[in-house]
Amino acid sequence: MFSIFSKFRKSQRVNRFVARKATSPKIHLESLEDRAVPAIFWVSPTGSDENAGTQAAPFKTISHALDVTALDVTKDTINILPGDYAETMTGPANPFVSGSPTFTYGLYIAPTNPVVLQGVDQSGAAITSPGLVKATITAGSTVGGLGAETYNVSNFAIYAPNTDLLGIKFDASVVSGSQAPSTDLLAIYANNVSVQNSVIRSGVTDALNPSQPTGTNSSSISIIDPSFTSTTTVSSITGYNINNNTIDGGILISHGAGIGATQSNLKITKNTISNGFYGNIAVYGNLNSPDDTFFIYDAALPSIGAPGLGNNLISTESSPAWRELVYFY
Repeated sequence: MFSIFSKFRKSQRVNRFVARKATSPKIHLESLEDRAVPAIFWVSPTGSDENAGTQAAPFKTISHALDVTALDVTKDTINILPGDYAETMTGPANPFVSGSPTFTYGLYIAPTNPVVLQGVDQSGAAITSPGLVKATITAGSTVGGLGAETYNVSNFAIYAPNTDLLGIKFDASVVSGSQAPSTDLLAIYANNVSVQNSVIRSGVTDALNPSQPTGTNSSSISIIDPSFTSTTTVSSITGYNINNNTIDGGILISHGAGIGATQSNLKITKNTISNGFYGNIAVYGNLNSPDDTFFIYDAALPSIGAPGLGNNLISTESSPAWRELVYFY
């Protein structure tokens, strides 16, 4: 019989027994180890965090669902039903911020909590196209960062390897940092993260050039290796998959991400991308500027032009002239 706790368990653990015949006529029972089974949870704006997290009785907040999935190491799925999710989550600032302060995010996925966040329609069917997205995760408050450190903040931070973000809209309608001249909407600091069938929209206009269209900021997706150093030969990020998204704000790859990896594992394919401050797809390092002390390590070139998998790059920039659709620095 299940206890009342069963509705909160992130996995079913089944104690199995194997019957085997010994040399005697007796049957011996051998207990196998407990096995964690990946679970599926559901979230809806009309749900309750006191619910069981099922489709019929969903949780209310993504943050609570993440707390439940963090109870063990299996990769669970959180199905996100239609609606708006403006939540506040806390987590450490990225390693480039001095003092390791705690930041506030609209979404924070911790390093030990790989998950699938899957947007679904009202019937529960998975969203497979950015044009059909029904669930929006909004940065509900300004995150930390002052002065130069506004370059090191993001609205949504992914630290868990093997995390999948599928069929969701990410919207930054608030400014990151107190000055926010250039910030990241969705920052990826982990290996093998997948972002597919989603809408990533920066609602922030770049303060460095306010004449640019809304959404022209540093990047809407930033892929960064937080552990890269001067002695690193192979990046901790050896794969990512950014596929079939509508991205308003550009993609930035920097700080060693992908160095030493197989290029075909660094996928940016079938996206519609516009309004990137550095370019719709920017690979940034100090290759051409050895005295650069900000982007001090080069990044590997992604696979962006495979036949039939190319990106739709849209230029809506009016100035300056050095902004390109694909920019290598």
